[in-house]
Amino acid sequence: MKRIFSIGNNSHSMGSVFFTWQKGSASYLVTTGLDSFVNVYDRHGERVDQVNLPGYCNGVAWDSEGDLLGIITDRSPCVVLWDANTHQVQQVDTGVRDVLSLILWSKTSAPLLAVGTTKGNLLIYNHRTARKLPIYGKHTKKIVSGAWSDNNLLALVGEDRVLTVSNEVGDNVAINTLKGDGVAVQFSFMKLDDRPQNNTHQNCVSLIINKKQLFLLNLTDSENPIQLTFQERYGFIVDYQWFGDGMILIGFTSGIFIVVSTYYKEIGQELSQFKAHKESLTTFSVCLNSKKLVSASENNLKVCDLNDLNDIQSVMTIDDEPAIEWMEWSDDGQLLAMVSPSGTIHVYLSKLTILGDSFGTRLAFLSSLLEVTVFNVQEDLSDSVVILRIDVEPSLVAVGPYHAAVAMNNRVWFYNLTASESTELLREREYVGIVKCLKLNGDYAAALFTNGTIHLHLIENELNSSDYESRDLKSFPDGAGSAVGNGKITTLCLTNDFLIFATDLGSIEFFMLEDWAMVGVYRHTTGIKMISANVNGIRVAIIDDRNDAFIYNSVTDVMTQLSQNDFPTNPRTILWESWPLDKGVFIACDQKFVYVFIHIRDTIEGPTVEYVGKMKIPSGQYPLLLYNGVVVCQTQSGKTSNFVLLTHDFGDKMNDKTRLKTELLRDILKLRRYQDSWKICEYLDDSEAWDEFGKAAINDMDIELAVRIYRHIQHSGFVTTLEKLKSIDERNLLAGHLANCSNQYDLAQTLYLSSSQPLEALEMRQNLLQWSEALTLAKRLAPNQIPIISREYGVQLEFTGDYASALENYEKGLIVDQNSESKPLNVDIESHNELCKAGIARNAIRCGNTRRGIEFASQLVHNNTLLEECATILDSMKLYSDAAMLYEKSGNSEKAANLYMKVKNFNKVSDLLGKVDNKELQSQFAKAKEMEGKYREAVKAYIKAEEWLNVVRLYLDYLNNPGEAVKIVRESKSIEGAKMIAKFFQKLNDMSSAIEFLVMSKCHDEAYRLAQSTNQMDIYANILLDYTDNSELSQDFLSIAIHYEQERDALRAGKFYCIAGQKKKGVKFLLQASALSNEDQNQALQLAIESAATSRDEQIIRMIIDYLIGETDGVPKDFKYLFRLYMSLKYYKEAAKTALIIAREEQNAGNYRNAHDLLFGMCQELKRQSIAVPSEMVNSLMLIHSYILIKLWIRVGDHMRSAKLLIRVANNLSRFPEHIVPILTSAVIECQRAGLKKESLEFATTLMKSEYREQIDIKFKKKIETLVRKSGGVHKSGEQSDNDVTHTPCPYCDNDVVDTELSCHKCRNSIPFCIATGIHIIKDDLTVCPNCHFPAILSQFSRLMSSEPMCPMCNTAVDSTQIVKLEDIQSIVDLN
Repeated sequence: MKRIFSIGNNSHSMGSVFFTWQKGSASYLVTTGLDSFVNVYDRHGERVDQVNLPGYCNGVAWDSEGDLLGIITDRSPCVVLWDANTHQVQQVDTGVRDVLSLILWSKTSAPLLAVGTTKGNLLIYNHRTARKLPIYGKHTKKIVSGAWSDNNLLALVGEDRVLTVSNEVGDNVAINTLKGDGVAVQFSFMKLDDRPQNNTHQNCVSLIINKKQLFLLNLTDSENPIQLTFQERYGFIVDYQWFGDGMILIGFTSGIFIVVSTYYKEIGQELSQFKAHKESLTTFSVCLNSKKLVSASENNLKVCDLNDLNDIQSVMTIDDEPAIEWMEWSDDGQLLAMVSPSGTIHVYLSKLTILGDSFGTRLAFLSSLLEVTVFNVQEDLSDSVVILRIDVEPSLVAVGPYHAAVAMNNRVWFYNLTASESTELLREREYVGIVKCLKLNGDYAAALFTNGTIHLHLIENELNSSDYESRDLKSFPDGAGSAVGNGKITTLCLTNDFLIFATDLGSIEFFMLEDWAMVGVYRHTTGIKMISANVNGIRVAIIDDRNDAFIYNSVTDVMTQLSQNDFPTNPRTILWESWPLDKGVFIACDQKFVYVFIHIRDTIEGPTVEYVGKMKIPSGQYPLLLYNGVVVCQTQSGKTSNFVLLTHDFGDKMNDKTRLKTELLRDILKLRRYQDSWKICEYLDDSEAWDEFGKAAINDMDIELAVRIYRHIQHSGFVTTLEKLKSIDERNLLAGHLANCSNQYDLAQTLYLSSSQPLEALEMRQNLLQWSEALTLAKRLAPNQIPIISREYGVQLEFTGDYASALENYEKGLIVDQNSESKPLNVDIESHNELCKAGIARNAIRCGNTRRGIEFASQLVHNNTLLEECATILDSMKLYSDAAMLYEKSGNSEKAANLYMKVKNFNKVSDLLGKVDNKELQSQFAKAKEMEGKYREAVKAYIKAEEWLNVVRLYLDYLNNPGEAVKIVRESKSIEGAKMIAKFFQKLNDMSSAIEFLVMSKCHDEAYRLAQSTNQMDIYANILLDYTDNSELSQDFLSIAIHYEQERDALRAGKFYCIAGQKKKGVKFLLQASALSNEDQNQALQLAIESAATSRDEQIIRMIIDYLIGETDGVPKDFKYLFRLYMSLKYYKEAAKTALIIAREEQNAGNYRNAHDLLFGMCQELKRQSIAVPSEMVNSLMLIHSYILIKLWIRVGDHMRSAKLLIRVANNLSRFPEHIVPILTSAVIECQRAGLKKESLEFATTLMKSEYREQIDIKFKKKIETLVRKSGGVHKSGEQSDNDVTHTPCPYCDNDVVDTELSCHKCRNSIPFCIATGIHIIKDDLTVCPNCHFPAILSQFSRLMSSEPMCPMCNTAVDSTQIVKLEDIQSIVDLN
């Protein structure tokens, strides 16, 4: 807000000062104080009158029209009346002799004046009739407050604490006693219920009691007043104000405002609360017209929106005053007056009347009541601002390039903006009428008067040329070339070249200033109420009386209408873009929004106006000028503000690629800013953006730009097409081609037909397959094309289901006279007619003429596709015989047979079934044959249809062939067939077969009951295991287990408990079975071990181990079971230890091959699991393997090899307790043969011991005894052994090692033994068994294999071709 004047405290004597604004126009501010004067000031702070009083002023009041000011004093019974129009004073004698205390004017046009006295008396004075009505004793004490209602009810409250409500003649309507001192009486309307209110007069009296309560009295229920009490923390009530629909705003000394409702459902409720000031509230004032609240706390002021108290519009501090005592708005909310405790009055301008004008880029607006600001938006603000001080408050402001003008009524003041004395008045002109509109250009001013006439004249009369003497004044209408007639001019525009005006009869006239003559008239269909021309006057925006909007081009004389959907209903102003590069852009503004449009003079469609977008106008702003997308607005505070149109605001959109593409590019293309569009498309590098840009260029018929765009995105097809169009000069033909490119086909057709080449329209419709339109065009443009188009149209109609029309067009398409001159050119007539006949055949059938359709189809018997199509149509029409015939002709035997089946033509079906592989059809045929009683034929058909149930049924019920039925069920696995077989066998009392087929049919419960009742549970259980997936039948297996448990069959109970998933229980039964029966022990333990392996349950494993080692019953079981358990559980280390024990037992028992196989298998398993083979196991395997090799080498005849092996075995006789004597005997014999006499003698001597002597075979006993007797001389003579010790290199360190030794004393490595000889391997003569991969000396292994091709270690056949020499011993080391 802006302070416009102040009235010092010297205007009245020291002390409080009271003031009030004139009602309505607020032209005067009246002040009074503790003196005998009433001062009257105008809106600019100039005192216009002073009223002398006989005493101190006790009250002042304006009447409802603001014409009379009533004044009462403390020393006179007379009321002083001051006339605002004449400034005359008159006195009215009240006739009462006590002091006057209250003066009130009524709110109606009837000038009733109520005057109250200190003794409670009342006078009602009618100023129009001068009638005085005294009412004595209305109150017993001083009347202190009161108010009139809008239906002339008078409410008064006095110091006697009584509220009276009287009518206009003083009769009491209501009397209420108050519980305290009442002040601030007001009238308002209170809504009593939800029903529509016919009478909306003010029916509620309100007042403040003791500054703490709000008293409400509804006059329809005066006996039940309402008193609203508020929270203590709010403090005292400062004041209150009714507003809105029955709401009350109440201000408290704590600085809090609350809003309460008087609606009957929520009366007294706090709707909202607002803390306006932190410390206190001194005073506040509400303007209902502008819906503003101003509140004061000391010298701090806040202005809020009455509808939203949290919307603080301004905050202000009155720096030159310590506090504000009281404030009051003018009725229009334009001025706010306030008084300080010292008596100084300050008046602030809250809002100005919006007055402004623009010309080009220059702008003028009312910036204060007596000040106009002018500036140019193109120039620097500090250099271009001109402030004009004016003498009157204007009603109009106008500006031109060099002048500004203000108008009031019929007078206009012109100011020069270019001279040094620019702020001084250039001239004043008085017109014959009241100026309604004023426009300026560089030289002229045009004034439109309220009587509908215009005066056009020079602004300055310094031009002395005779040409200009006649131009000093021209009036319109003048009858000379004007088309105004009897109409009135309603609006005008003035450019540098033209005066343009419009009338209420619809004429728009152009007066050229240079020629000083009328140059153009356009007659519209209805009256014009607003026009706005661009800077050169070529484009004129028009609003007619129907609120329709148009753009008129004065050069082409073309009027273009705007869409009513996009244009505002009640526009306030239309502004053209003053930036020269945005030609054609303009905005239309209503109260809330600004709408952006652009007028394009030439597009494919011709001149058009496009809607660009809209945005909300900031509150309290009025647009005056548009420059480069920036709207310059005048505000109510007398300033300007700018905002950028959303369609021109690129800032935020530049940072977001999505918005850049969808919003910014769209708006820039609409604004025709093609240079910016190119940059944006380059930045986006998006094909869709370029395509949109190209379409915009094509729409504006800018072929060069479109070619450049599509060449940039390498769209060669479009480039080629557009390049061809460059040579076309005819506008409509070119526009037609471009519309075709843009997919605007109806527009393209219109343009083609209006061009010199109308056949282009027909070609376009044919290319688009729009045959209906093409046929219409062909009838007029090319009749010889009708057959072809009719045929194509028939195809389209047939596709859409319009068969009758399709048939008609196919018939029209037939070319009967092939020699006619009207036949189509370059067409294969035979092929064309064939297509037409095919269409006739199909659609004749669809239309019910089946004979004709079949006849046409039969003519084209070579066309299998047509025959099948017609057959399909007949099938859908349930004409099965005809359809089957056509299917048969087309070669579709399956469908033909199916339809013959429907009509029960079984002979035809039988003929066709050989060509058909359709199970459903075979089934239907089988059923038909079954009904005829031909069961064998039916069976064959059922078998082809794979309907096994029916096959089984016929075999059992009719053909008495159960064997074939069983065979079919076993092969097909048919569940239903199995049920049928089961029932059959039950009838025959073959329960085992019945159980089998019940299981096969998944009737497990029935099979179980049958097995249980016939004591054939074993059969049921075995069948269940063989036929089904065990995992799906755990419950069935559980039933079997329970059965066996009840039968005390522990083995089977345990087995089926395990299968059913209850492995712990199952293992218990298995171990029980093992303990009870030696026969079942092996099977029971094997099943228990398998269950432990699959479940991995620690308790089960522990249970089995305890049983096997004898913890359960004190009897250890065979170690082979423990070994199997460990192997199943993959406990390989424990298995290895167990294997050694078992092997030793087998070895002790003489089962050397078993022990060998066990140790070999264990070694292999440990190798597979990458576990080191224990040396003890290797040694055990080596000894047993050496024993096995002895016989092999004896058979080969290598006695030295066998002797050495026997020496190794004989040195470990404790490991072969069952064969000590045979081993020693063999050792003696082989050593003798090999020449190892010392070793032979040693073994013979051992045999002679008493424990072995009797066990020697009788064949060798005498020879051995002789050998021992003869050996005495040898020992005595010191004969040494002939044993030849052989050394071979260690494969690791090459140190010489005795060949029978398996460790190197130098490198300490264990050396693998050869599986062929038993000695250690040799690095240079190394191989492995291709099956078991145990190492061997290559030469010896090959020698052994040549006599017997079986590996001595794994006992498998060896292919000699797979025996290869190994070069690297590391592979043997890795394997071992």
